[in-house]
Amino acid sequence: MSIPPLLTIEDLRKQCRVDGTEDDDALLDMADAAQRYVEEMTSHALTRRAEFLRYDSWTDDVWELVRYPVHAVTSITYTDTAGLVQTLSPSIYWLRPTASKTFELKLRAGQQWPEIADDSIIDIELDVGYPTGACPRNLKRACLMLAAHFYANRETVAFTSQVAEMPLGVTHLIGSFRLKLLA
Repeated sequence: MSIPPLLTIEDLRKQCRVDGTEDDDALLDMADAAQRYVEEMTSHALTRRAEFLRYDSWTDDVWELVRYPVHAVTSITYTDTAGLVQTLSPSIYWLRPTASKTFELKLRAGQQWPEIADDSIIDIELDVGYPTGACPRNLKRACLMLAAHFYANRETVAFTSQVAEMPLGVTHLIGSFRLKLLA
């Protein structure tokens, strides 16, 4: 899945102290890997986009969406018992923020999930991510540091006695953003 980039080539060249353009593709690849890593470790979508969740059955009455920030549920589609693809009416559910910075997709009072075909897939489309320029500075800094680390250590084998670990600063910068699920 393609994700909109957080970092610009100018940000990357400055962070990596690169003057020319010959390494631009490598820098952009490193930035993509860094952004994906930070997103995976924090469950934060660093750029605004559509994301899709797939399920094979309904839950009880609440789904916890482990992604932040979630702006809206764009659509929920499923296959009904007659074999027809249906779009679930937003009047049946609502999106609610939780104390743990996640969101819940909840049934409205008096509603129930519709019956689905045995082989149905439930597709949920979400509008997620920080708007342009609104990503927290620490998360952007972590992406820059990690991309620079990947760029500086891009060979599979190091011919020095030093082992290249992830920069400690990255762990500290993203640590406070990790979503904590409440049991």
